[in-house]
Amino acid sequence: MTFEDVPQNPWESPRATELDSMTFATWAGRVARSEAVHGWFMRMTSAYYGARAEQISALEALCKLKYCGGPIFMSDVETGGQSTHLVGSAAVSEGMMAELEHVELSSPVRKVEWSENRVVVTTDRGTSSARYLVCAVSPAMASQIQFDPPLPAIRRQLHQRFPSGRYTKVVMIYDRPFWREKNLNGNVIATDGSLTSLYDMGDETTERPIIAGLFGGVAAQGIDELSPQDRRSRVLGLASRALGPEAAKPEAYHEQIGANEEWSAGASSRFMVPGVISTFGSQIRASTGPIHWAGVHMAREYRGYMEGALIAGEDAAKAILSLEA
Repeated sequence: MTFEDVPQNPWESPRATELDSMTFATWAGRVARSEAVHGWFMRMTSAYYGARAEQISALEALCKLKYCGGPIFMSDVETGGQSTHLVGSAAVSEGMMAELEHVELSSPVRKVEWSENRVVVTTDRGTSSARYLVCAVSPAMASQIQFDPPLPAIRRQLHQRFPSGRYTKVVMIYDRPFWREKNLNGNVIATDGSLTSLYDMGDETTERPIIAGLFGGVAAQGIDELSPQDRRSRVLGLASRALGPEAAKPEAYHEQIGANEEWSAGASSRFMVPGVISTFGSQIRASTGPIHWAGVHMAREYRGYMEGALIAGEDAAKAILSLEA
């Protein structure tokens, strides 16, 4: 079975139990016809999930490939899944906020009281009531909210089986795009596990001399545990090895350790361990009374991407509107 054969509801596949009972590493070992292909499969999950192939359900990984257009599109830095957001991803949230009447910032939800037709949400700044609630946070973050009454057992168990990977990202700004002067495109994939990728964040319009780096899974763990100075030295050393000695002297250096982020706590994409899809699959998008679930981890398209987060949110909104029709 290839990713192209995965149905929209993967738990309905005749091979769902079989594929969901093995890890992606096991699947890769069975289907890869060369050492190079096997290595590519094993590295893939560090980029897409920030986790090892041994942690992830084979059916989960195949689902992600299907929902996101396949590995070629997902790896495309020009017009595909890795193309640059020139105005920044925050523009999406800012655009939504501009169209809404009431938005409270810096107000994390602490408690949700719910019944069949009402919700009361408590934040650090007060309470709000509504007929419906869209909970668009990761399962790990949802588990930190107090629900009264408690969520049904099957929903709580699903949240417990949706872990996050681990990403660390760096951005290095230079005085000139020296790698382009060498006819290098600035895109690097490491085969030794030292890093996940480097890529040129510039574009033909601005010609920005910026290299970004992604460390996922084991690579992230390796540098997260270093001191800030040692981490910077390690990253610049890896960039220099790939792009030349000029990479060791950026004008500015920025880093973000996903595991230290309070509201994401790891990687941007969650994954399901073996056994979850075949057992809980039908519950992933199911509402809980007036609570409708959304988030990038449950998007039916582009899961793990900004586009997927928007699609999941739109689906939840459409479901609520259909109830009011």
